Amino acid sequence: GKDYVLTFEVTNPGAPQGSPLVYVEAIEDFSTGVPLASKDVMSTPSHPTLGLSDALSKAGFSDPLFVANRAMLVREISQSNPFVSAANNLTVTLQGNMDVAGNLGTASAFLITGLDGAIIDATEVVLDEVEGGNNGHQLFCSGSPTGTG
Repeated sequence: GKDYVLTFEVTNPGAPQGSPLVYVEAIEDFSTGVPLASKDVMSTPSHPTLGLSDALSKAGFSDPLFVANRAMLVREISQSNPFVSAANNLTVTLQGNMDVAGNLGTASAFLITGLDGAIIDATEVVLDEVEGGNNGHQLFCSGSPTGTG
């Protein structure tokens, strides 16, 4: 038989939900409803027979109308120097279950609060490249050159 591939846009529901079962059937004549193929459940990306190995597909994120809350999966912070009055680099690692736009003009932001006692002698903080990182330092800015926050 012939393959038919369709794509169309919908708006997800406003609250998290699991992917519903989605069915397909073929009918010979829409007005009479005479079936060509019986109604059956469609496979989804998380179905094991499809063999998809990426974590989001396995978790169901690619299944139709699966709706998740946006979340930070990894939130880590560490420092380079614990001694009094010493220069100290803080390293922040963040991983979300969604993309965060990194363009000027968007409203996306990461707010890091609770750094009580930190002394910052600038209105903007230079973001340094992390060895082995993914150029995250170039994604953030405050309306100034890329790499400052």
